[in-house]
Amino acid sequence: MSGQIRRRVRRKVSHQFQSERASLFRVEKEEKLRREIARDRERLFQAFKERLGSDGLELANCLEQLVTNFSVLASYRGIVKGHRMFKLGRSLGEHKALEYIVRYLAKHPDSTDRKICTHLDGKNQGLYKLNRLNKDGPLWANVPKKWKVEMKKQGLSVDYDHAWCMALTHISGRVMTYLSRARKKANDKHVKEAIFIWPRVMAEHRKRRKDLPPKRPSERD
Repeated sequence: MSGQIRRRVRRKVSHQFQSERASLFRVEKEEKLRREIARDRERLFQAFKERLGSDGLELANCLEQLVTNFSVLASYRGIVKGHRMFKLGRSLGEHKALEYIVRYLAKHPDSTDRKICTHLDGKNQGLYKLNRLNKDGPLWANVPKKWKVEMKKQGLSVDYDHAWCMALTHISGRVMTYLSRARKKANDKHVKEAIFIWPRVMAEHRKRRKDLPPKRPSERD
């Protein structure tokens, strides 16, 4: 096989791997792949035994160990990535304003700083109508405490319904820097996965597992 053909095959395999990994974000895709793996495993092992004679069984066992090791490695990498997504998701949850900005920019990528701040104030206005007492709840898009201190030193009254727009007007440098970082986060593929993809995947996974019939004793781990 020439070098050009090998490179072409590698590119094809790499592209297929990336596309298949992306499509695995659906539970039904996972189940389909499990069926295909079981079917292909049996076909390969049978072919080894039939065509390679006495060496077939040994080679089949070698292939099984290779596939098992690859599966273990893939599981390990999945656990590492899952833990990374968990920490990132928790961090975003603790900074609700940032999550709201990322979600807003996904629908309105060309929004101005003023529109983003108006959106955040609107979020707080809606929450205030639901619960007037808890202005520090986990869903509130609060401005950083340092900003509040700085604006109060200027004699400004910082309230829930206009804090972001007020900050943009009176301490614009701080707000613009914050929003610039938020825009970068909104384009980060890991942040997008943590906010938009993984919660949906896990919700679908839990629902599908809940709907499955209970395992028989012989099927349990």
